[in-house]
Amino acid sequence: MGHFSKDCPNVEARGPRTCRNCGSEDHIAKECDQPPNPDNATCRNCEKQGHFSRDCPEPKDWSKVKCNNCGEMGHTIKVSSQLFRKLL
Repeated sequence: MGHFSKDCPNVEARGPRTCRNCGSEDHIAKECDQPPNPDNATCRNCEKQGHFSRDCPEPKDWSKVKCNNCGEMGHTIKVSSQLFRKLL
């Protein structure tokens, strides 16, 4: 049956639950009571530490972006939805 990754009964498949805000391994950033700290952040765009991807000075690397709609790499759900509407 389908489920969210945070509710996955297979702990090995889920991967480590390390908070990007405080570094704790018992919760994720969304559940953290600490404010986001860019000093602890690793950018998902350039992989460098010290800033969030939204603040990255490097050009966006679309090869690292996965669409939450179709699962393909290289675009977002917004782009996927726009393409779908054009086909109608």
